[in-house]
Amino acid sequence: MPPGLNKTKNNDYINNPKNSCIKTPRSFGEFLYNNIKLWTPDQIVSNKLTVLDIGCAEGNLSWKFSEDGRFNIYGVDVDDYSKEFNGEFFQKDFLEGYDEKFCNLKPDLIFCNPTWNNPKKLYGKVYLPELFLKKIFILYGTDVPIVFLTSYTLIMNVRCTTKKAMLGGITRQSWLRDCEAKITSILEMPLDFFPDVKMWWHTLFFNFQGLDPVWFLPQEYLVEYYRELQEQ
Repeated sequence: MPPGLNKTKNNDYINNPKNSCIKTPRSFGEFLYNNIKLWTPDQIVSNKLTVLDIGCAEGNLSWKFSEDGRFNIYGVDVDDYSKEFNGEFFQKDFLEGYDEKFCNLKPDLIFCNPTWNNPKKLYGKVYLPELFLKKIFILYGTDVPIVFLTSYTLIMNVRCTTKKAMLGGITRQSWLRDCEAKITSILEMPLDFFPDVKMWWHTLFFNFQGLDPVWFLPQEYLVEYYRELQEQ
């Protein structure tokens, strides 16, 4: 556990609220575009594919796919990024309600950088990325390729001695273990990649082929990211 993670000054949500909206750098979106090889060029040309960016903000995860021009790009965010997002934008809370057009999408690839913090317990005492992932599975199935940014809490920090686990209840780890979606690759990220984040995190790849089981962000993208930070 990173030093000081449990100190009151870090976890006192009332006096020290954390930013729930952690925006992804554009350099990371470029890295994903250059390394995700799901389709041959002929497949992309003959059948324009759909990319869905959940929690998209300006679209930093999907912007290179948008520039490519061979993809239909859709984004959803609770805040209004309709002017910044390069694609069809839905302003809505992904976890609430249903919009027929949005829910009937058939994405070929999903990006998701969900809200990590739940300080007001708006959805109960639950880790919000868990709810995002469950909603994705409900709407779009468990076989779509998903790039999912989350802290280690989603697949770790679970005890077999909790009351729910001992009574045979469905825990975060058990439903991930038993669902049909498979984590086929994990990209480990530097702890300080997001300056305001005080927890270990990584990027999970569901239903991908051809990626290393565990890999690391190449130095060239770290250099580009640090340059990007200095320009802000």
